[in-house]
Amino acid sequence: MQIFAEAGSYRPPSGDEPNDWIVHLTTGDLSLGTYSIPAGGVDDQQPHTEDEIYVVKTGRATVVTASGTAAVGPGS
Repeated sequence: MQIFAEAGSYRPPSGDEPNDWIVHLTTGDLSLGTYSIPAGGVDDQQPHTEDEIYVVKTGRATVVTASGTAAVGPGS
């Protein structure tokens, strides 16, 4: 068992980067990380070939994908 205490903790972007990504675990079958987007920011990632799960810890946003749009907030 591994516990990732820092997973989900907001970390502001550094330098000229608009968002922050920290990797907590990478294996052949799974990646785990925390992607931090400041208030008013935009997710600037390109679509991935692997499945993704987003968990909102703080703030509110609108997630827009090819399959639909959803308002999200803490716990979503």
